Amino acid sequence: MILAALRLLLMVFLLATTQSGLSADPTHNLGSLERSSWLHASLPVLAQKGCWGPSFPAASAPSEQDVQNAARLLTDTYAANRLYLVYHQEISLAVAEQVFGWWRQHSPAQVQLIPTLVLRMVDQPQTQVFTPDELGRLVEFLQRSLNADHIAIYGVHPRRDQRGNCSGFWPNGVGAG
Repeated sequence: MILAALRLLLMVFLLATTQSGLSADPTHNLGSLERSSWLHASLPVLAQKGCWGPSFPAASAPSEQDVQNAARLLTDTYAANRLYLVYHQEISLAVAEQVFGWWRQHSPAQVQLIPTLVLRMVDQPQTQVFTPDELGRLVEFLQRSLNADHIAIYGVHPRRDQRGNCSGFWPNGVGAG
């Protein structure tokens, strides 16, 4: 009896709110909302190197077809308009540049690609993933090749202050803010 009354109350509330302005405004452009996914740019089965510690084996690099299929699935089937592509040297920098290039090539131009870098490993000494030179080269490549207006930082340690990780670490013209 109580369950039936609650269902009736819920139905009345839903009917009332569609007329009272609590529902979505039909003038809003819901298509402009962010529909994003985050994933490793390299599409690895297991990506431990550069995240869990420096001594793990490198991940296998994806093929161009792998990236093309993933881009199509995420942007066509799931309608993503932004992809956060995580990278932490699980594959070499040279291979990563090729892989990021494939993501740009096989993603629609209107899809924003956000390179997402892990700067510190989760090992006990919290090893830096990139040297300053490596990070500078990577950031310059990403800005030039992906037209990356943003580069995200992904930290896996709870309550860790990432500001200290970026101090003196960024190439000229790139801020950590």
